Amino acid sequence: AVMRNHYHVVIRLNPAQALTWSNAEIAQRWVDINPPRNLGTIDQTQRQCRIQALLDNPVRLNLCRQRLRSLSWYMRFLNHPIACRANQEDHCRGHFWEARYKSFALLDETAVIACMAYVDLNPIRAMTAVSLAGSDHTSIKQRLKRPDRTDLAPLPVAQDSTHNPFRLSLTAYVTYLQRTGLIPATIRSPPDARIRAQVLSMAT
Repeated sequence: AVMRNHYHVVIRLNPAQALTWSNAEIAQRWVDINPPRNLGTIDQTQRQCRIQALLDNPVRLNLCRQRLRSLSWYMRFLNHPIACRANQEDHCRGHFWEARYKSFALLDETAVIACMAYVDLNPIRAMTAVSLAGSDHTSIKQRLKRPDRTDLAPLPVAQDSTHNPFRLSLTAYVTYLQRTGLIPATIRSPPDARIRAQVLSMAT
């Protein structure tokens, strides 16, 4: 959910996967995060030169592998271009983000669903939207625009992807959002046992 002055994102981490990537794949992924450009287009010659330079430097290559496993580096690469573009548009320099990002570990499916609901309902609770379909810049709006998908597979997802880590269907998740979104702010509580019970009852 992208809000007026902040955003929320639910991220699935798999640090072990980077250990299975070949050296060539590590070099390609690292260079493609910030590829060399010439007049707005990627310079393929310089790209290959940078990839080869990494392959010739095992110490640097291993450092890149560790950084590709890191949430901190992911957030750095996500936030940096946003800050640069905002400063460019405002004709200013300096820090754009107020503070370092905050993160919370979601250790089971129930916690992930509860957090996803919090993120998807952000515009409605901030009174910048009145419906799920009208909540701009949210994952739930993107899901509702995909009638061909009935599960909660992570977005974006390939058309032929079958990976779905959730027992909850999209229909049940939308019902859950509609129910929790109607709870008045005065009696709303954090995602505690009450929320967890609601999610588990829908999953079963």
